[in-house]
Amino acid sequence: MSQIPNNLADNPQVYGPSSVPRFTHSSFVIRHFVLLLASLFLLLASPAKAQYRPDLPDNSEAAAPPPNRPIVEKPNAQIPLDLAFTKSDGAKIKLADIFNGQKPVILSLVYFSCPNLCGFTQTSLLEFVRKSPHGIQLGKDYDIVVVSIDPDDTPAEAATKRKNYLKLIPLPETQPGFIYLTGAEANIKALADTSLAEKWRKAK
Repeated sequence: MSQIPNNLADNPQVYGPSSVPRFTHSSFVIRHFVLLLASLFLLLASPAKAQYRPDLPDNSEAAAPPPNRPIVEKPNAQIPLDLAFTKSDGAKIKLADIFNGQKPVILSLVYFSCPNLCGFTQTSLLEFVRKSPHGIQLGKDYDIVVVSIDPDDTPAEAATKRKNYLKLIPLPETQPGFIYLTGAEANIKALADTSLAEKWRKAK
């Protein structure tokens, strides 16, 4: 039985009962399939450029993000031990008070508003503390020193971060050997340039 396409059946004012074209089901499907292939061909053959809209900004010539600076490890580099920093409890110290040769120190450079990488590195560090390989204990066999590379970070923010991470391990807030430091930009730069980064960049 012949079928009338929906678009024709919905418009009787255009096609009267005696003028409605007669299609078989197979010919209707084949015709629409050919039209679909033709549309795809035209789409692929046309230049891939979006239509310009004056109400939207044109980002077609947006500048590429600057390349990341390389990070170069500096084994055997001597950290300036006279650099002054502030602990999370507000106490003023120098790095010589921590790096005193009594036990190994793990130094971690982060900033407290870091959305991604800093959190990953800190989580990995906490997993190490939690698992205590070979039975070594934080504060007894080694210390961890976390230094913010953002001079705008405050001791109060450092205290919050320290508290939260100790809770995750879990360890008490009185845990020794888990030290969070903030400092002035000049001291942060001197520490970062000496320990890891080829060229120090301010966090923000």
